[in-house]
Amino acid sequence: MRKRLKPSPTHNALRIVAGSLRHRRFDAVVGDTTRSTKDRVKEAIFNRLQHRQSLDSVLDLFAGSGALAFEAYSRGAVSVTAVERDATALAVLKRNRESLAVRIEIEAIDALIYLKNTPLSFDVILVDPPYPADLYEETLNLIHTHKRLKSGGTVVILHEHPLKDFLGFICVKHQRYGRTQVSYYEEM
Repeated sequence: MRKRLKPSPTHNALRIVAGSLRHRRFDAVVGDTTRSTKDRVKEAIFNRLQHRQSLDSVLDLFAGSGALAFEAYSRGAVSVTAVERDATALAVLKRNRESLAVRIEIEAIDALIYLKNTPLSFDVILVDPPYPADLYEETLNLIHTHKRLKSGGTVVILHEHPLKDFLGFICVKHQRYGRTQVSYYEEM
């Protein structure tokens, strides 16, 4: 029998949409430092990725509670790395990893510093910074100049306002889900 995670009274419960952990619940981070990704957005992202691309290695930058990282793991990603620097979000992320009993790497570091220093490259990079932060250009620049995206890989960006073009990348798909927009980029 599966152990069900009961959300703590100070946190909202999120759930995994599909895959081996389908319907499992985990905590969201309370407060305005992070924003939870809605189920229909997660479903659309991973349905698209699974039909187009290898999910062998996935990097979740600005991971928050880990919703995108856990969804990737549930859908068969071989290696998942979640990067988060906020102490509150990091505590929730680690607690969620424990309660879901999943093997994902957690890096407690600023996402931009991680991109500069890791020797790894990834099939999929998920970029979901806090909406007020304008970190998209710098993040994609680091991904491109440090060769963090494997050949044929995809960068998925969740954002609120329209994005401009990024040097070295082409937007291959754009979708809107209410306030949230999702753009898929590949290197040229």
